[in-house]
Amino acid sequence: MSLVYQSNPETWRAMNNSSMGELVRNLSILIHDEPVVQMAIRVLTAHCLGGGGIQLRYGGTTVPSPNFQRYLDKYFYPFCKDAIVLYLAVGFVPYRIRKNEKGAKVPEALPLGTFTWHVGRGNQDTVATPWASIGKPPSSGAESQQEDSADNEGASGNNQPILKYIVNSAYCRDAIHVFNFVNPQILFSCTSPLASLIQPFLTLAHKRECTLRADAFNCTPSMVFEQQDKVLLNDVSNSGLAIQNPKDMDGKMSFDHKNIGERQLMLQQLVGDSKEMSCLPRETISVIAPKNHSVHGLDKALTPQDIQKDELQFSRLVAMACGIPVSMLVQGGGLVGGSSGGSSGSKESWAENTEGSNRVLLDTCKNINKLLEQLLMEVHEMIYGSEGRPSFKIPVVPVIPFEQLMLAYESHLFDDKYVSMVFETLWGFPLSEDAKKARAEKRKAEFVLPFRDKKDDPKSSKKK
Repeated sequence: MSLVYQSNPETWRAMNNSSMGELVRNLSILIHDEPVVQMAIRVLTAHCLGGGGIQLRYGGTTVPSPNFQRYLDKYFYPFCKDAIVLYLAVGFVPYRIRKNEKGAKVPEALPLGTFTWHVGRGNQDTVATPWASIGKPPSSGAESQQEDSADNEGASGNNQPILKYIVNSAYCRDAIHVFNFVNPQILFSCTSPLASLIQPFLTLAHKRECTLRADAFNCTPSMVFEQQDKVLLNDVSNSGLAIQNPKDMDGKMSFDHKNIGERQLMLQQLVGDSKEMSCLPRETISVIAPKNHSVHGLDKALTPQDIQKDELQFSRLVAMACGIPVSMLVQGGGLVGGSSGGSSGSKESWAENTEGSNRVLLDTCKNINKLLEQLLMEVHEMIYGSEGRPSFKIPVVPVIPFEQLMLAYESHLFDDKYVSMVFETLWGFPLSEDAKKARAEKRKAEFVLPFRDKKDDPKSSKKK
């Protein structure tokens, strides 16, 4: 895992304001390499944009042509998906208006890592640095003229925000437009939902690396030979070795080494013959301890404690930051970090928690879609002008329990097409082509079956 981590990590506040490159790098790793965050983004995108796509109306009733609707689905729908990711990552959407292969103007969001930003005054320009002037100092006359014009605009009473994001990019030649999802703050350069997860993610990643290193060390075969001469004291005294001259022991020690070498060679041949006759793998290694040696295994490395609890806690933080129910990311997420209201075995409390989670997700998706509609209006005005302003509508897919959805489906409260769309978004499969026919057959059987039983009753025929 290529993660920027220091032995003494800084706090989120200091890291947020010190190094923009480190902040963007950690955000990119968090979005692209963390499965829980990817799952949260997919859930949020599916419920925000899975309710029928982008609906465009001119004058309230006129719908676009089929070709223009396909144009919206091809370019504007991916643009909205990228906008949701940028909202979670940095809190705003930097985008440009480019021309496609046919010359039509289309919006394109800048990928994370291709731009830098800082919080500036509201009367400053948000257009990116021109391509030809990157790295060149501005002239004093132009700079003073820009400051004078900015002061005059502020004095004239124009409706300018106090703060705005100033975005620059070395990868884009076109003008960069910025749409705010989260208002900028003067004390922080990034106040996005995922920015608050960087410090817990760094801590969790450090524990994961320690766990991997400990597991790799514990799984590696390792042993230590310790020399321990085991000689009885009575044998030493009886043989008289304790009072002999060390020079006289040279011949005996060389004789012992020779005997030990022959013994080791014999044991190795014996082990090799038995290994060939056995079913052990070829990479098996056999080690024979020398004489008067003991074998010890190395101590095992300890892994970080409660790593599973930290994983669940981080998943809960991701769900809370993205505004989706914890139960959609974690199995039994309500039990992680904090107790839910009511007893866990009560059906009423379970229903209340489910309904509350559904309302939370629905409100989150409605707020995001409302901002996406404003973003599409702004993009449409930049491309086609302000005349004949259309109205964009992005329906939200509600979270409906399976039993309630089936009850609404059988009662004809919703159209079959809408129910099929909800099934495909929530569970990954649409209604089958025979679903409508099966429902009609079921209702027909419920109506005809009581009369058929009375007609075919053998007791009633005998009475007649």
